[in-house]
Amino acid sequence: MKKRILVSLILIPLLALMVYATYLFHLFFFLFLGLLSFFAAREIERLLRRVIPFGGEPYTKLFFVLPPLVLLASGYIIPFFPGNTRAILFMSTPIIPALWLISCIAWGIRRGTMTSLSFTASYVFCGVFPLLLLFLRREEGGFLLICFLLIIAWINDAAAYFTGTFFGKTRGIVKYSPNKSLEGYVGAFLISMVMVNLFKLIVGDGFIPNLAQTNILGLGIAVTAPVGDLGESAFKRKTGVKDSSHLVPGMGGVLDVFDSVLFSTPLYYFLVKLFL
Repeated sequence: MKKRILVSLILIPLLALMVYATYLFHLFFFLFLGLLSFFAAREIERLLRRVIPFGGEPYTKLFFVLPPLVLLASGYIIPFFPGNTRAILFMSTPIIPALWLISCIAWGIRRGTMTSLSFTASYVFCGVFPLLLLFLRREEGGFLLICFLLIIAWINDAAAYFTGTFFGKTRGIVKYSPNKSLEGYVGAFLISMVMVNLFKLIVGDGFIPNLAQTNILGLGIAVTAPVGDLGESAFKRKTGVKDSSHLVPGMGGVLDVFDSVLFSTPLYYFLVKLFL
């Protein structure tokens, strides 16, 4: 726990600085998302390899890592083109059918289809979701939008752990996470919603002006963040590992740290676009 707190005290201000900087259309945040995408894809490939008989190792690593980065890079360069057109995003759309075709040719229809489904899952989780974060940052008030998502998702995760540890009695409600408790989830939800209103109270009209809409955004995160955490827990249990990697001291891997944030991003982005 001490190591986790120390690492958080170092990484959180650094991340806040990268999110805040607007240089070259949020270059530093884009670079952070690129690293996030790269390491998350590597972790997914490493875990899936334990349960799926992929083909050649160098090629599968490349297919997991490269397509999400191509999508993210396509999204980043949009503002550099006249008219701010998003047509360049369509350059990356043939990647998935191309990977499926290559997989089927290289490893047969059955194994190739399973492999390409894994590529697609990595493409969405490590490419589409980070790209939505980049688009969120480019919205008006994007810094606070990103901060709100990170704060509520991480507080939800921490609150579930602490309330479950000290007050959890009804355990085993989830097959793949037997240590998680009903009390932990209820406590995390209530604490998250308190933090939503506290965040709104502190930033005032600098965030979403409507209090009801702010609570809907917070509700969306409080519901989806635990699902992301549960999904990753089930994934790790299926593959027989405790952490997705040892990249972040005291915390595990990128998936361990950002699973709740990434899984919450699509609904959060949709609601933000609905309200703004």
